[in-house]
Amino acid sequence: MKTLIKVLLIATALFLIVSIAILYAIYNSDSAEQEVLEEKTFDAEIEDMEIIVENSRVDFLPSTDGTSRIVLTGNSEDFILKTDISGGRLLIEVEDRSRFFVFGFHRSYSLQVYVPEEGLESLIVDSNNGTIQAQDIRVADLSLEADNGRIDLQAVESDAVNIETANGAIDLAKMDADMTVRSSNGRIIFTDVSGELQAKANNGRIELTTDTLDFPVDFETNNGRIEIHTKNEPANARIQARVENGRLEVFGRNSGQVSFGSGDVLIKLSTKNGRIVVD
Repeated sequence: MKTLIKVLLIATALFLIVSIAILYAIYNSDSAEQEVLEEKTFDAEIEDMEIIVENSRVDFLPSTDGTSRIVLTGNSEDFILKTDISGGRLLIEVEDRSRFFVFGFHRSYSLQVYVPEEGLESLIVDSNNGTIQAQDIRVADLSLEADNGRIDLQAVESDAVNIETANGAIDLAKMDADMTVRSSNGRIIFTDVSGELQAKANNGRIELTTDTLDFPVDFETNNGRIEIHTKNEPANARIQARVENGRLEVFGRNSGQVSFGSGDVLIKLSTKNGRIVVD
């Protein structure tokens, strides 16, 4: 019995090592080492875009010629790329056909998506293993979901943003939008943002850095700290903070109920295990 337990423990450890190696390879793939596998340009007017990828990072960049364009790079040709345009909607699918991992070699893909200057009405991305990154694009309604991989948005113009990741960090910067963000395992970081913010993490900290708290905030995490850093105290806000196990400090006060002005803007903060600091 003891021998069997030892064998099972060793097998489990090896499985975890291989899994970590695979995820590390995917997350840290260098597009500079990859070759261009396929490239497509779409002259038709595209208002909506949906992207489904497997074992590939996705980068959204502004287009310089007014067209929508995709470039798939990688170090293996064992993939399937599908595209379909119908009624102003572009569907893109990248499927990794190989199911085997070989030590000393890892398959990696990177999909660059170039968005026209006028932007999109909607963008939906569903990623199974891989980073999603976007910078300097316009999307009215943005929805991103990743099973394993971080999500990084910089200076994205949008009205509504919905983001969810099972395992991976979420970093959002220089944005003004109503945002709903969820992470099962991974931090959520807001930097220089505004709009109505809702963020929930199961395991991971939530941080917000902004000039002033003049917009609604609802942050909740089970295991992790919540920190908000501002240049000035809010002029018209009500902060409700709750900690079950941890320290609580709101602008130097050890209180979970702090009001400024008429208290019209509600700031809700809650963590079960971790500190809450607002300064």
